Amino acid sequence: MAEITSIETERGWAFVIIDGGETLRVRKSVFSRIAPMPRVHMDADEFLSLLAQAEKPAALDAALKYLTARARSASEIKSRLTTLGFRQEAAVFALERLAARGLVNDEQFARDWTSSRAGKAIGPTRLKRELLRKGIGADTFETAQGDCGGEYQSAANSLMAKLLIKYKYNDPIDRKRKASATLVRRGFTWEQAREAYKHAMADVSSFDFQEDF
Repeated sequence: MAEITSIETERGWAFVIIDGGETLRVRKSVFSRIAPMPRVHMDADEFLSLLAQAEKPAALDAALKYLTARARSASEIKSRLTTLGFRQEAAVFALERLAARGLVNDEQFARDWTSSRAGKAIGPTRLKRELLRKGIGADTFETAQGDCGGEYQSAANSLMAKLLIKYKYNDPIDRKRKASATLVRRGFTWEQAREAYKHAMADVSSFDFQEDF
């Protein structure tokens, strides 16, 4: 029967060595919650059971703390808990409790992120990349953005107008190229950039370089 052969601590971590060579790294804040306190010769299975019981509430506390700055996706929370040294079982427990409380919801997170970033003139292709990095799948993104096509185009039109004024001393071709490229870098499609430029041409009276159009 496997048992603990050694317990060492270093810089916020406890290292529990099981006979056979396996070493478990446990945060000291979690280790201190284990009762009874782990000791040399304790049965390994007993220790793992006690560790699971101590880790779950600690993981939930860590996840709640992580949420204080802003909303997070489930993938972000799981990644954070893994980085903090929590095991899979504890991370799943924390996510389930957060979901039950309505504190983590990837669909709502995607909707809120899309709405917030779109309001800052960020286009759909960049938004999709941002959410993918946060563990939000393409299908969830498509659902979240819903009927935002008109909002995206409106944001593109507004940004194009500002950029044309910014580059008003450039020659017309260079001005159009730079403004359109900026829109694409911000995540708008080339089609949205072209439509935004057409909109600017139709509203040429708002600029002081009409002769260039």
